[in-house]
Amino acid sequence: MNFYLSAVVGCFGQIMVEPQYTKYHHLLNGNSGGYLVKFTPPEDIRDIENLEKWKLSFDIDQCNGPEFKEQVRKDIAKRVKKLFVSNKVDTLLGGSWILLNGAEVQSIINANIMYMLGSSQIMNLVDSNVGKMLDTSRVWRASESSLIRVMRDKSSIFNMYNFSQVLKMYDDSGIVGNMFDKTKIWDMNDRSFVENMDPGVVVEHINSAACRVGRNRVLDFGCGTDGEGCTGKGKLRCRG
Repeated sequence: MNFYLSAVVGCFGQIMVEPQYTKYHHLLNGNSGGYLVKFTPPEDIRDIENLEKWKLSFDIDQCNGPEFKEQVRKDIAKRVKKLFVSNKVDTLLGGSWILLNGAEVQSIINANIMYMLGSSQIMNLVDSNVGKMLDTSRVWRASESSLIRVMRDKSSIFNMYNFSQVLKMYDDSGIVGNMFDKTKIWDMNDRSFVENMDPGVVVEHINSAACRVGRNRVLDFGCGTDGEGCTGKGKLRCRG
């Protein structure tokens, strides 16, 4: 699924709904006097900082001349640029953010992190969502009901607590510390791994024999059966 930010703009180019609030897709063109626009990052997500490479598209083209569109692009780009974090930050409370290479955030609470790139780090992720973790990005502690949708490359989470979850793991991504409480992973693929699992932890689907749990590869557990993790306590459900 292609990722994009959307905004609602008025007939004179004024932004009525900020681009990070994508839940306002239902404000369609013609209803409530607004136009829905989409701002899509470049295919190579490593170029995400270059806002000139983002694509601006309107659902309709009526009454939208080149000057109108250029003004909308400048205004949305200015707002999207404020979502970028590339330095050390103490706390991000709420809102939507994109963590670039070098970003280091002590605490993120009730927020939406669209991307973690490069060597970006989150020390404490609390009740927050992460869209994609790429490169060598790391979350040191994920807790409460935090949700990480996709982990790729060599991204990692150190410890998971409470009801935190990972939807999909690919490449060489991993849980390098421990999974505690009622934490969960839905899909492990490629060479993704989990070092340790405590009682109550569940891995729903393991789709590659190269996946690793502790010192063991998946074939050691026998696909299609319920097995025990490296601690002898964690529960696995392998896809046969």
